[in-house]
Amino acid sequence: MSGFADKMKLSILLKNTNLPILILQGSSDHQTKMDFLTEEIDVLGKQNIALEIFNGASHVKLYQDDNFKEQYELLVSEFIRSKK
Repeated sequence: MSGFADKMKLSILLKNTNLPILILQGSSDHQTKMDFLTEEIDVLGKQNIALEIFNGASHVKLYQDDNFKEQYELLVSEFIRSKK
């Protein structure tokens, strides 16, 4: 990646934050591949990042997919409650 795409990497965007971060990722996402995502998270090496994988989900719209809506709601709700 180069140019604008480099500036959109998690390792750049999140490097100066200690806020709790929840990343929801589809295992079948072909636009943001798992290898790339986990590498970015590893580069950050932060404990404030939680990664949740949705098996079989693709890129974006997890909440709109009836197969993942309940799991999505539960994970987001638990994450928010745990950070209060």
